[in-house]
Order: sequence, then structure tokens, then C-alpha cells
Amino acid sequence: MLGVESRSFVGLRAPLAPNLPQQVAVFGLGNRRQDAPNDALPLVYSDDPVPLTSVSQATALWGTGSMLQIIASKLLPNIGSLPVTVYPTVQSDGLAVRAEVVIKLGLKNTSGLSPNALTFRVISGGVAAPPRFIPPGQTDLQLLFVLAVEIIVSGDTGPLPIQFGSIVAGGVRCPTKWEGSSGNGMRTEIEVLSGDDGAFDIVSDSSTGGSGGPTLFSTLDNIGQKWETLIVNGFGPVATDVDGGTYIDAIKDWGDDRWDVNEPRPAMVVSGYNVETPQAAFPVTAPHQSDRTNVLMNVPGSIDLFGGIAASAVAEIAKRAQDDPPRDYTRTQLPDLIPIEALQFFSYADRTVSVDHGVATVLNVGGVQALGDVVTMNVTLDGFRDGVDIVKLQNIIYRIRLIFESEEWEGAPLVPDEQRIATLSARKPKDAVAAIAREVQALALDAILSNPESAIDSVSASIDGANPKRLNVSVTVQLSGNVGIVSVDLNFGLTFS
Repeated sequence: MLGVESRSFVGLRAPLAPNLPQQVAVFGLGNRRQDAPNDALPLVYSDDPVPLTSVSQATALWGTGSMLQIIASKLLPNIGSLPVTVYPTVQSDGLAVRAEVVIKLGLKNTSGLSPNALTFRVISGGVAAPPRFIPPGQTDLQLLFVLAVEIIVSGDTGPLPIQFGSIVAGGVRCPTKWEGSSGNGMRTEIEVLSGDDGAFDIVSDSSTGGSGGPTLFSTLDNIGQKWETLIVNGFGPVATDVDGGTYIDAIKDWGDDRWDVNEPRPAMVVSGYNVETPQAAFPVTAPHQSDRTNVLMNVPGSIDLFGGIAASAVAEIAKRAQDDPPRDYTRTQLPDLIPIEALQFFSYADRTVSVDHGVATVLNVGGVQALGDVVTMNVTLDGFRDGVDIVKLQNIIYRIRLIFESEEWEGAPLVPDEQRIATLSARKPKDAVAAIAREVQALALDAILSNPESAIDSVSASIDGANPKRLNVSVTVQLSGNVGIVSVDLNFGLTFS
């Protein structure tokens, strides 16, 4: 049983209210076009919220291959007509260092020539460049130059989130297109499409060395009283700002305030991750054992951008929460993510231990990543673990708020139950009890609640003894469950003639 008491509400409305309209937000670095040359930063943007309607809009504002453009490409194609708002942060120049990666395409026999043709492509942060063909007979240095030119073409002015930096002893050095620690962990791969017979020396790796980044304080303030229900954290789960604090720490503090009884507007904020063992994710969630806001969506071995993983998950969760809020998200496919290898998916035991430590999981459904257990990082507070239960609570809060904030109750005279009245606008505690009871029945019909009779029996309302302008209402509800584990006893026998 989960008790929900709202002391700030002062009214009720008719049952069968609409469900909470889902509104999606994005946190990400968006201060300037990232495809501009490093020494030519011509455009600087404010941190004003931006309603996002298309990938082309994100490209025009923040540049191809930017954090926010990649997130938009994963989010918008699948989210339908749900509104999306970007809350961009503004980077202070000189306070952040770009992450970078060194990749290589060469020969194992550096003094020889490539024995056959090779077709390859570069994938970085989940963005794939067009395939490139290299004829046979290339030297080790020529192959390296081909790779460098490819990064210039597909990175500096193309869709990849990396740029050409320099040719170094280990290969081609490629900084990310944006500054800060949020570039750390971004995977860049050289994928061979045909022609590799073992003669080539290919090195793929993840970006490292990024540091600093903008704080989220003004970004979170810009949300104000708007109820953003699902949010993409473009910075990822381990990035830190210029002050050394993690973004998910700031999000937790903000999220706790959104559960405040006076202004309840709870949200879920999803961060993507790609560690290949359950235990590697536990240091992220361990400090957040009572965190009802942050969701760590781990896709083991993924080469998608952390923000891209989060965006793909949020798109599917938001659609389900809009159309069928009490239904869970298990086996909902994430088609915009680059598929991972079958062996990279966690076993049932690994998924179980992940959930027990506050890490959301994915499943292998026909070779495509699909949502598994969508859970918050919370492992200590009953009722605040499963993402679908957060959505149910959001809807209960919203529908009760609609009742209390209706014209029928706003500012109405409040008198005791036993008092006789002639004023039609006056309200009594028993009117609140009746309205709550009707809403409980409606929530039960929508399968958001179970056992409505018990909830109705628990409803109480009274005028506060110290403040005649305050109506105290209480109701204890039981959230509906979801089909997650099905245990079937199969009995059989043999028939002998």
C-alpha cells in the first residue's frame, strides 16, 4: 500500500479526468553551432528554453553532430506529436576541456602494402558516416591519411560528433565537437564492411580527457512551474560540471523538490549508459539509493551517445505514458539505437541484480534492443522504484489537482458538514470526500488503482482546527500491478494403451 497525502489542495472536481499530458524536455549543451571552426565561434545562444519541432531545427541552432542535434535525431522521429522543449546550457569559455579519442586504420605489417580492397565506415556517438572504399596497394601511412580525410569530411563539416585534431603516433586524434566531461565515454568505431583479411590494424576507442562543463542551476530554474514529465539528460550519468558536481546530483536535488506537497510536479530524468557488466554501473547509483527522479538506462556495449540512448528510451516511455499510463514498458523496442551483439545482452540474473541496484535494463527482442525494467535509482523508498508507478502517481496527482483547482472549489466558502447553508457555491468536507471517492472509482476504471473500495473507505476530510481556510484531505490508494513475472506450473502425464 502506498499512502499519498496532499495537504495543499483545496478542492475537487468531477471524475473521469483526462490523463496527465506528457511533456518531454531535454538538457544539453547548446551555446553555439558546433560545426563552426574552433577559432571562429560566430554564434552564441542564450539558455532560453526552445520548443523543438524537427531535427533540421536542432541542426540549424546547434550544428550537425552536436549533442542536441544527435538527441533530436533519436527523439523526434518516434515521439509523435508530444511537445518537446530543449533547455540548453551555456558554456563559459575557458572553463571546459574537450574529450578526445585516438583511432587508427593501418597495416599490421607497417612496411608492406594492403593486400586487398577495404570498405569501412566510422561510427561515433551512434552516428554513422557513409561507407568509404579503399583500393588495394596502400601503405600504412596512406591508410592513416585516408582516415584523417574521412574525419575531416564526415566530422568537421559532417554528421559525426568528432573533429579532426592531428595525426599522432597511435593514429588520428579526434576531439569531440563540444567541450566538457560529457564527451567522455563516447565510443568511436571503425566498422569494416568488407575486405578485412586480418592484415589491417584497426583501433576503435572511447573519448577521454574531457573536463568541466556548465552547471544546470539556471537550466533547472528555467523550467519553473511547468510540469515536464519526462526529461533527457544529454550530459550522461558520470559527467561533472565546472564546480565538480555531477549532473545527476543536481537533478536529484531538483527532483526531490518536485515531489513537494505544496507544488507536486514529479518528473523522471533518463540518462544513458553503456557499461558491459552490471557491477560497473553500481558506483553511479550507489549514492542515489533514495533517488525517485533519475533513471540510469544501461545498454551494455552500446556505441550510441549517452544522450541518444536516453532520448530513444524517453520517446518510447512518453508515448506509452500518454496513451496507456498504467501499462509497463517491457519489450518496447528502441529501433533508433545501433544494435549491440547478442552476447552483450545481460542474462536474467544480471538484469535482476542491476534492478536491485537501481539500474534500468534492456532486452534482446528479435536482435533489437528493447526496454526491460525501467526503474529509478531508488532502492529504499517503497513505491518509487518502477518507472510505470511514477507515471501512475503523476496521473493521480494531476487528476486530484484538477479537482481541487477547478472553478467549483477555487475560493469557495468552506463550512462544517453539520452547518445548514443556502449559498450554492459553499463547500463542506463531505463534498471533498464524495469527489475523491468518485475520482478513485475513475482511476480504478483506468486500471491506475487497485482495490478502490479500500481507498474509498480511507478517504477523510476536515477543516483545519487552526486555519479555517484550510481543508485537510487524506486518501490511501493501492497502485495497480503489472504483468512482469508469470509463473506457470506445467503438469503432464503419459497415456499408455
